[in-house]
Order: sequence, then C-alpha cells, then structure tokens
Amino acid sequence: MWFKMSLKNLILLLLVWANMSAAQTWQNLNPFEQPPGNAILGLDCVDDECGWAVGEYGFILHTSDGGSTWGQQHPGAADLRLASVDFLDRQNGWVCGDSGLVLHTTDGGETWHRESTGASQNLCGVCFVSARSGWAVGHAAVTLHTTNGGDTWEEQPCPVDRCALLDACFVDSSRGWIVRSSWAVGGGGIILRTTDGGMTWNEQEGHTYLQFAVEAHGRGSHFET
Repeated sequence: MWFKMSLKNLILLLLVWANMSAAQTWQNLNPFEQPPGNAILGLDCVDDECGWAVGEYGFILHTSDGGSTWGQQHPGAADLRLASVDFLDRQNGWVCGDSGLVLHTTDGGETWHRESTGASQNLCGVCFVSARSGWAVGHAAVTLHTTNGGDTWEEQPCPVDRCALLDACFVDSSRGWIVRSSWAVGGGGIILRTTDGGMTWNEQEGHTYLQFAVEAHGRGSHFET
C-alpha cells in the first residue's frame, strides 16, 4: 500500500493492533519526534505485533510490540525517499524507493542489502509472494519482476503510457494487480490485472477510484479510496 502523511501527525497509520475493541477504536502513537516535513509513505505488518514503516530521507521504523514502541533502522539510504515496504515474515522483507532503489533484509531489518534493479525511475510499490518471486513498479510505467529474491530484475511490458504506477499487489506468482495514476478521473486510479505473472495486463472496468478485493500472503485485504 502507498501512503503519504505528515510525520508530525503520524499516526493514524501507526495503529494499535492488539486488543482493539469491537468498535475498532484507534490510538495515536508517536514513537519519537520526527523532523518537521518528513512523511510516512509505506507501512506493512506481518502479524499483530510486528511491522515496519518507511518514508522520506531513507528512514525505516520498526515495532515488535504492536506499535507501543518504535525503533529506527538504518538502511544506508539517507539521501533517498523510501516509498513502499513488503515483508513475508518477521525476517524477510523488501523496500523500494527513488532512483530504482530496492533494499532487501533477511534479518528483520538489522541489515539491508541494496539490490541492482537496473532501473533509474522512482519506484512506488513492491510486492513479494515468496522468497524468490516479486514485483516493483513506479514512474514512467516501469514494471520490474524478479524470480530469485531480487538478485536480478527484468522489466516487464506494461500497456499504458509513461504515467506513474503507484502500487502492486499479487496473490501468487500468476495473479496480481497494479494501480495506474489517472488525473483524468479526478486524481483516482485505474487498475490493471494480470493472470500470467505480468506478461500481459488488462484494465478492469468500472473502477475510477482504487478498489480491490484481494488476499495477499494469506491475509485478506479490501482497499477502497
């Protein structure tokens, strides 16, 4: 998922997962004072305790207690915006960002390895369905796919003009969706769907704003904006 909001206000994103009431109440959490003007751009949680948030100036926040406390991780990309994060479990995750950046960790974010994507475009969304198979999408309609955990990436064809691809969500190695920006529908998005791992894409009709019903990594999700 792709988010942007002031870090000063954080934290409708940084929610309390555990012990939420039937009314689905929310609690603002501010892990520590962030520099004014920074933004949270991506958030991913693997269970009710463990999650990561990423944003501008290369920062990564991590919680292991359901958001009660957050610590900062240091991926070595302080000059770049980090736009999206996706973890398979508590150890294995990927982050994407500006200038074709993809970072990979196998130890829960203690260390991060920069992968060579061959892309220069800003990347906005990353999604993995296994330790080997994943996608990253971004500006100029770039769509990247890896089958070896990110050691190498190949660009896939995308049947749209050079607009921004904002996010990607796959449920397995064949079926997935990407979201294309479209100012023509008032800032909403257009959804493209693939059933062959990204080799071909078809626009889904009737969705002038983002609206998916997908199940990612065994976790049911429903997005509406």
